[in-house]
Amino acid sequence: MQDADYGKRVTGKPYLGFLEDIHKQLKPNTYFEIGVQFGDTIKLASCSTVGVDPFFSCQTNIIGKKPTCQLFQQTSDAFFAERDLSRIFGKSVDLAFLDGMHRFEFLLRDFINTEKHCAPESIVAMHDCLPPGGPATYGRLCPPSNTTGRNSQLRLPIAHQPALC
Repeated sequence: MQDADYGKRVTGKPYLGFLEDIHKQLKPNTYFEIGVQFGDTIKLASCSTVGVDPFFSCQTNIIGKKPTCQLFQQTSDAFFAERDLSRIFGKSVDLAFLDGMHRFEFLLRDFINTEKHCAPESIVAMHDCLPPGGPATYGRLCPPSNTTGRNSQLRLPIAHQPALC
């Protein structure tokens, strides 16, 4: 999947490359992803993996060399209501990537539910939590007509962002 081109409004390394760097540096034993969709990010993991998405559209090999890969085709809210992520893995989540609904209230709920299954040294990465435009803000399941017209933003000060070196 190709990142949207926001020109000079968004700078830095594309998120796929950034996530790949995190996987290489961290070498997680467990990886959890919300918002798998096409599978471009979940295929970066080489460890035990759990993915959640209400509408998988994977057209690539997402299993690779993973020892286990469990996919749940449901919303993240339904997943957390019905399942225990720590029990699925048998341990805490080392790395999580939250890329579900691109609205503040959904991301916050996904973070709270994911964090319950993390250890103090776990990393939770979030995508499109500061979207520069409408399509990313509204997400693929919630068209603009269903919104209040306000964009909520979650800001993480640079001092609290993890370093990869």
